[in-house]
Amino acid sequence: MIQAQFTDTFRESVSSVLGAPPDPAPLQPEVLEVVAGDGFRREKIKYQVSPNDWAYAYLLIPDVLKTAAPAIFVHHRRGASWMVAKSEAAGISGDKDYALALELVKRGYVTFAPDALGYEERRSADSDGDQYDSAYNFHQLALRLLRGETLLKKVVWDVSRGLDYLETRTEVDSRYIGFMGHGYGGRMALWAAALEPRIKAAVAHCGVITYREHLRRGEWLQPEF
Repeated sequence: MIQAQFTDTFRESVSSVLGAPPDPAPLQPEVLEVVAGDGFRREKIKYQVSPNDWAYAYLLIPDVLKTAAPAIFVHHRRGASWMVAKSEAAGISGDKDYALALELVKRGYVTFAPDALGYEERRSADSDGDQYDSAYNFHQLALRLLRGETLLKKVVWDVSRGLDYLETRTEVDSRYIGFMGHGYGGRMALWAAALEPRIKAAVAHCGVITYREHLRRGEWLQPEF
Protein backbone atom coordinates (compact mmCIF):
# COMPACT_ATOMS: atom_id res chain seq x y z
CA MET A 1 0.00 0.00 0.00
CA ILE A 2 2.81 2.43 0.94
CA GLN A 3 4.69 1.60 -2.28
CA ALA A 4 1.53 2.19 -4.35
CA GLN A 5 0.96 5.55 -2.69
CA PHE A 6 4.57 6.57 -3.32
CA THR A 7 4.28 5.53 -6.98
CA ASP A 8 1.08 7.53 -7.46
CA THR A 9 2.59 10.58 -5.78
CA PHE A 10 5.78 10.36 -7.83
CA ARG A 11 3.78 9.93 -11.05
CA GLU A 12 1.64 12.97 -10.25
CA SER A 13 4.72 15.05 -9.40
CA VAL A 14 6.50 14.23 -12.65
CA SER A 15 3.31 14.77 -14.65
CA SER A 16 2.76 18.20 -13.10
CA VAL A 17 6.30 19.32 -14.00
CA LEU A 18 5.58 18.51 -17.65
CA GLY A 19 2.75 21.04 -17.71
CA ALA A 20 -0.97 20.99 -18.29
CA PRO A 21 -2.38 18.30 -20.58
CA PRO A 22 -4.20 19.23 -23.80
CA ASP A 23 -7.93 19.91 -23.57
CA PRO A 24 -10.05 16.73 -23.49
CA ALA A 25 -12.29 15.74 -26.38
CA PRO A 26 -14.51 12.77 -27.24
CA LEU A 27 -12.70 9.97 -29.07
CA GLN A 28 -15.26 9.74 -31.90
CA PRO A 29 -13.39 6.74 -33.39
CA GLU A 30 -13.92 5.63 -36.94
CA VAL A 31 -12.70 2.56 -38.83
CA LEU A 32 -11.52 3.87 -42.20
CA GLU A 33 -10.61 0.56 -43.85
CA VAL A 34 -10.25 -3.16 -43.15
CA VAL A 35 -7.64 -5.27 -44.97
CA ALA A 36 -7.17 -9.03 -44.70
CA GLY A 37 -3.61 -10.12 -43.92
CA ASP A 38 -1.91 -13.48 -43.54
CA GLY A 39 -3.61 -14.78 -40.39
CA PHE A 40 -4.86 -11.40 -39.22
CA ARG A 41 -6.91 -8.40 -40.26
CA ARG A 42 -5.66 -4.84 -40.28
CA GLU A 43 -7.95 -1.93 -39.49
CA LYS A 44 -7.06 1.68 -40.11
CA ILE A 45 -8.44 3.79 -37.26
CA LYS A 46 -9.07 7.51 -36.83
CA TYR A 47 -9.75 8.97 -33.37
CA GLN A 48 -9.66 12.36 -31.69
CA VAL A 49 -6.89 12.99 -29.15
CA SER A 50 -7.77 16.64 -28.35
CA PRO A 51 -10.18 19.15 -29.91
CA ASN A 52 -9.80 19.03 -33.72
CA ASP A 53 -6.60 17.00 -33.39
CA TRP A 54 -7.00 13.57 -34.94
CA ALA A 55 -4.72 10.56 -34.69
CA TYR A 56 -4.42 7.67 -37.13
CA ALA A 57 -3.40 4.13 -36.29
CA TYR A 58 -3.35 0.56 -37.51
CA LEU A 59 -5.01 -2.08 -35.34
CA LEU A 60 -3.92 -5.64 -36.15
CA ILE A 61 -6.11 -8.47 -34.87
CA PRO A 62 -5.31 -12.22 -35.13
CA ASP A 63 -7.87 -14.27 -37.08
CA VAL A 64 -7.77 -17.09 -34.51
CA LEU A 65 -8.92 -14.89 -31.63
CA LYS A 66 -11.60 -16.66 -29.60
CA THR A 67 -11.69 -14.31 -26.63
CA ALA A 68 -10.28 -10.93 -25.57
CA ALA A 69 -6.49 -10.98 -25.86
CA PRO A 70 -3.55 -8.98 -24.51
CA ALA A 71 -2.69 -5.94 -26.62
CA ILE A 72 0.62 -4.26 -27.36
CA PHE A 73 0.94 -0.58 -28.18
CA VAL A 74 3.74 -0.33 -30.76
CA HIS A 75 5.42 3.07 -31.08
CA HIS A 76 7.37 3.75 -34.28
CA ARG A 77 10.97 4.94 -34.42
CA ARG A 78 12.12 8.38 -35.53
CA GLY A 79 13.38 6.81 -38.74
CA ALA A 80 14.92 8.21 -41.89
CA SER A 81 11.75 9.98 -43.03
CA TRP A 82 8.82 11.68 -41.34
CA MET A 83 6.53 10.13 -43.96
CA VAL A 84 6.86 6.58 -42.60
CA ALA A 85 5.70 5.79 -39.06
CA LYS A 86 2.71 3.54 -38.31
CA SER A 87 3.04 2.02 -41.80
CA GLU A 88 6.52 0.74 -40.98
CA ALA A 89 5.39 -0.68 -37.63
CA ALA A 90 2.56 -2.50 -39.42
CA GLY A 91 4.87 -3.85 -42.14
CA ILE A 92 3.25 -1.92 -44.98
CA SER A 93 6.27 0.19 -45.95
CA GLY A 94 9.72 1.12 -44.70
CA ASP A 95 12.24 -1.27 -43.17
CA LYS A 96 10.76 -4.69 -42.42
CA ASP A 97 13.15 -5.08 -39.47
CA TYR A 98 11.03 -2.49 -37.62
CA ALA A 99 7.63 -4.05 -38.36
CA LEU A 100 7.02 -4.83 -34.69
CA ALA A 101 3.23 -4.73 -34.86
CA LEU A 102 3.24 -7.24 -37.71
CA GLU A 103 5.66 -9.54 -35.87
CA LEU A 104 3.61 -9.48 -32.68
CA VAL A 105 0.18 -10.02 -34.24
CA LYS A 106 1.56 -13.23 -35.74
CA ARG A 107 2.39 -14.30 -32.17
CA GLY A 108 -1.24 -13.89 -31.12
CA TYR A 109 -1.32 -10.36 -29.71
CA VAL A 110 -3.64 -7.57 -30.74
CA THR A 111 -1.30 -4.77 -31.82
CA PHE A 112 -1.89 -1.04 -32.11
CA ALA A 113 0.44 1.23 -34.08
CA PRO A 114 -0.38 4.96 -34.30
CA ASP A 115 1.40 7.93 -35.84
CA ALA A 116 3.01 10.29 -33.33
CA LEU A 117 2.43 14.02 -33.77
CA GLY A 118 4.34 15.26 -36.82
CA TYR A 119 4.68 11.87 -38.52
CA GLU A 120 3.01 10.30 -41.57
CA GLU A 121 -0.66 11.34 -41.49
CA ARG A 122 -0.02 13.79 -38.64
CA ARG A 123 2.49 15.89 -40.57
CA SER A 124 1.60 19.49 -41.35
CA ALA A 125 -0.75 19.94 -44.31
CA ASP A 126 1.79 22.47 -45.63
CA SER A 127 4.71 20.04 -45.55
CA ASP A 128 6.94 19.95 -48.61
CA GLY A 129 9.45 17.44 -47.27
CA ASP A 130 11.71 16.38 -44.43
CA GLN A 131 13.22 19.83 -43.81
CA TYR A 132 9.78 21.34 -43.25
CA ASP A 133 8.75 18.39 -41.09
CA SER A 134 11.81 18.83 -38.88
CA ALA A 135 11.04 22.54 -38.40
CA TYR A 136 7.39 21.70 -37.70
CA ASN A 137 8.51 19.28 -34.98
CA PHE A 138 10.50 22.03 -33.24
CA HIS A 139 7.57 24.45 -33.71
CA GLN A 140 5.35 22.02 -31.78
CA LEU A 141 7.80 22.23 -28.87
CA ALA A 142 8.17 26.04 -28.99
CA LEU A 143 4.41 26.55 -29.22
CA ARG A 144 3.83 24.54 -26.06
CA LEU A 145 6.66 26.14 -24.10
CA LEU A 146 5.00 29.52 -24.75
CA ARG A 147 1.89 28.15 -23.03
CA GLY A 148 3.77 26.67 -20.08
CA GLU A 149 3.36 23.17 -21.49
CA THR A 150 5.75 20.62 -23.02
CA LEU A 151 5.76 18.51 -26.15
CA LEU A 152 6.50 15.46 -23.99
CA LYS A 153 3.24 16.02 -22.12
CA LYS A 154 1.42 16.10 -25.46
CA VAL A 155 2.90 12.90 -26.87
CA VAL A 156 2.31 11.02 -23.60
CA TRP A 157 -1.27 12.35 -23.64
CA ASP A 158 -1.69 10.96 -27.14
CA VAL A 159 -0.50 7.56 -25.91
CA SER A 160 -3.17 7.68 -23.19
CA ARG A 161 -5.81 8.47 -25.80
CA GLY A 162 -4.67 5.44 -27.78
CA LEU A 163 -5.14 3.33 -24.64
CA ASP A 164 -8.61 4.86 -24.23
CA TYR A 165 -9.39 3.58 -27.71
CA LEU A 166 -8.03 0.09 -27.01
CA GLU A 167 -10.32 -0.14 -23.99
CA THR A 168 -13.34 0.28 -26.31
CA ARG A 169 -12.44 -2.82 -28.33
CA THR A 170 -13.99 -6.14 -27.33
CA GLU A 171 -10.98 -7.97 -28.83
CA VAL A 172 -8.68 -6.42 -26.19
CA ASP A 173 -8.27 -7.63 -22.62
CA SER A 174 -7.49 -4.23 -21.11
CA ARG A 175 -5.99 -5.84 -17.99
CA TYR A 176 -3.00 -6.82 -20.12
CA ILE A 177 -1.66 -3.98 -22.23
CA GLY A 178 2.02 -3.75 -23.09
CA PHE A 179 4.16 -1.19 -24.90
CA MET A 180 7.10 -1.68 -27.25
CA GLY A 181 9.22 0.69 -29.28
CA HIS A 182 12.58 1.27 -30.95
CA GLY A 183 14.56 4.53 -30.76
CA TYR A 184 11.92 7.24 -30.36
CA GLY A 185 9.51 4.44 -29.47
CA GLY A 186 11.96 3.04 -26.94
CA ARG A 187 12.22 6.36 -25.12
CA MET A 188 8.43 6.65 -25.21
CA ALA A 189 8.20 3.17 -23.67
CA LEU A 190 10.00 4.47 -20.58
CA TRP A 191 7.92 7.63 -20.23
CA ALA A 192 4.58 6.03 -21.08
CA ALA A 193 5.08 3.13 -18.66
CA ALA A 194 6.09 5.55 -15.89
CA LEU A 195 3.12 7.89 -16.36
CA GLU A 196 0.37 5.56 -17.58
CA PRO A 197 -0.61 2.84 -15.04
CA ARG A 198 -2.63 0.91 -17.64
CA ILE A 199 0.64 -0.20 -19.26
CA LYS A 200 1.61 -3.41 -17.47
CA ALA A 201 4.88 -4.17 -19.25
CA ALA A 202 7.16 -2.23 -21.58
CA VAL A 203 10.09 -2.99 -23.88
CA ALA A 204 12.43 -0.09 -24.71
CA HIS A 205 14.89 -0.90 -27.48
CA CYS A 206 17.88 1.12 -28.73
CA GLY A 207 18.92 4.69 -27.94
CA VAL A 208 17.71 4.55 -24.36
CA ILE A 209 20.23 6.41 -22.20
CA THR A 210 20.01 8.94 -19.37
CA TYR A 211 19.81 12.69 -19.89
CA ARG A 212 23.14 12.95 -18.07
CA GLU A 213 24.76 10.64 -20.63
CA HIS A 214 23.18 12.56 -23.52
CA LEU A 215 24.74 15.79 -22.22
CA ARG A 216 28.10 14.14 -21.54
CA ARG A 217 28.26 12.93 -25.14
CA GLY A 218 27.20 16.32 -26.51
CA GLU A 219 24.36 14.69 -28.46
CA TRP A 220 21.32 16.58 -29.69
CA LEU A 221 18.10 15.97 -27.81
CA GLN A 222 14.93 15.09 -29.70
CA PRO A 223 12.41 17.94 -29.16
CA GLU A 224 9.86 15.61 -27.56
CA PHE A 225 12.31 14.92 -24.72
